[in-house]
Amino acid sequence: MELFGRKVSIAVLISFAVALAAAVGGSWVAIVNGWGAKDLGADLVALVGVIGTTITAAIHTWDTQVPATPTPTPAPAPAPPPVAPTPPPAPAPVPVPEPPGTPTPAPAPTPTPAPAPAPAPAPVTTPTLPAGMISLQAFVTENLGKVVDVPGWPTDPECTDWALAWLLSQGGPGGQVRGNAVAWAGETWDGWIFIENTPTNMPAPGDIVVWGQNATEEIGPNGHVDVAYDSIAEMSFRGADQNWPEGSPVALVGHTYTGVLGWQHPTG
Repeated sequence: MELFGRKVSIAVLISFAVALAAAVGGSWVAIVNGWGAKDLGADLVALVGVIGTTITAAIHTWDTQVPATPTPTPAPAPAPPPVAPTPPPAPAPVPVPEPPGTPTPAPAPTPTPAPAPAPAPAPVTTPTLPAGMISLQAFVTENLGKVVDVPGWPTDPECTDWALAWLLSQGGPGGQVRGNAVAWAGETWDGWIFIENTPTNMPAPGDIVVWGQNATEEIGPNGHVDVAYDSIAEMSFRGADQNWPEGSPVALVGHTYTGVLGWQHPTG
């Protein structure tokens, strides 16, 4: 319980009452006994003083026996939650060296593209030799783009095969023709005459033109022959050639007279 703002136990309260009663009782007896000798007012003053002294002593006893109510200490603020430590960055991977002697794989070879197939060679044909005459235009048109080979002629299909086929188609003496192309210059054939090249003359359509060796025209020592066809002038003409350039089938080719020795011309 509390008394004068202080917490007091029952035992302390009883002690206080006993002390107070003893003091008052003693003082009161003294007062009653002394009424005959002292003034009543002075005795009352003495009684009040005894009571005050008794109360002061009791309070002192309370202070020593009853501790003052402790002031509550505020609870400490809760500590902040622990912060999870930032994990250290993962170490960079250490490259594992290859064991010594491990061969480095060779790079894959770059595939080489297959070469383009060579064009199919032009068909080799044996010219049809009619019993009668055939026009130059019809003969050339029939054989353009073909490789002409005369049976029995000793060489592979050459320029001479083409020119000989034309001679035979006109009833010429094929048996009198000898040698390489360059040898045809100056030969004498029945029904034909060789005409030398000059700055002012020119072949006629159907004449067999003969070249000698010539570096400018890339003609070797065996020479070249063709059949004069059209666009014939003093400085140039167009002929029907085989093997110009080498390995080519029959075609119409423009020429100058560079390297030309002359031409075989029919007389009939």
